[in-house]
Amino acid sequence: MEIELKRDMVDCWKDCFDDLHILKPNLKMIENIQERAMLHLLTHEEEEWGNLERRTKNKYRDKLKNIASIDLTDLMKISLRGNENQLQKQIDFWLN
Repeated sequence: MEIELKRDMVDCWKDCFDDLHILKPNLKMIENIQERAMLHLLTHEEEEWGNLERRTKNKYRDKLKNIASIDLTDLMKISLRGNENQLQKQIDFWLN
């Protein structure tokens, strides 16, 4: 996985996963075929999220969280903490 930090995120990179959710949803849990198809589209074509109204985005985001069988967010946070010194050195190198 690659993460790109832009603008002021370089200064607060240690918090970059605070609002991030890395989920593996189980779409078969959704009985409604239209909702399942929409979630499949949204998980495979990220740019489609931009075509949704805010409340609709929230609806499907919540559904994805509820059907996620695996949440990798905590694992990513642990990995980030484990590589903190190395990442800070790389950021310092590029900023200087």
